[in-house]
Amino acid sequence: MRDAFGGVFMMRLMLVFIVVFVGFGAISLNYAKAFRIKNKVIDLIEQQQIKNVTDILTSTKNYTNNLDKIIDNANYTIDCDNSGSKQITIKEDDGIIGVCYRGITITINNSHKDSDNIYYNVITYGGWNLNFLNMILALGDKKQNSNSLLSGRWRITGEAKVRKLDSDSAPYSTTISDKRCHRTRGWVMVTKCQPHNTIDAQCMLDDGTRVYLKDLSYSAWCN
Repeated sequence: MRDAFGGVFMMRLMLVFIVVFVGFGAISLNYAKAFRIKNKVIDLIEQQQIKNVTDILTSTKNYTNNLDKIIDNANYTIDCDNSGSKQITIKEDDGIIGVCYRGITITINNSHKDSDNIYYNVITYGGWNLNFLNMILALGDKKQNSNSLLSGRWRITGEAKVRKLDSDSAPYSTTISDKRCHRTRGWVMVTKCQPHNTIDAQCMLDDGTRVYLKDLSYSAWCN
């Protein structure tokens, strides 16, 4: 009887170590994936200078196409709610404050705002699902429900900042069709720009991204 008790205890102790080891590995991998997705979405918002959160789900924009590429490349499979919705709008008393698209939540950060910038909270989730461990645990206890899943989500939050520019209303009157060196992106194809005398003048790239004119040059840095 003593040997049987000792064997059951050791088996349970071994299962605990298995749960901790496998669980830590699964959570670490999913956390890293969600963290990378969050950073890419922040880059998208800031590069595209999205000033209205509802524009993200607008069919006339290409933001969802860019989000689809980020999500599909990372094999990110999180829904927006328990019903399995792929996209929803998030509302409060003052109206729509954010959107969720395929598990990526983007909301206006009203607690951090100023007259020059718009701030967004970008939230992704590192999900983990260890359902196979339930079957192992069920071997040691007949009352253990092997159909219930050991699962959960880790929330990863970041902040995106988009500057409110006086040049938003200025026309893109200067037509350009050549490559320029961008300060951080290398060689890019520029299609048109705002006049040089516009404060914080912008240029439009061939992929629809807007960048500052001051960040473009014919620099040898890109060679």
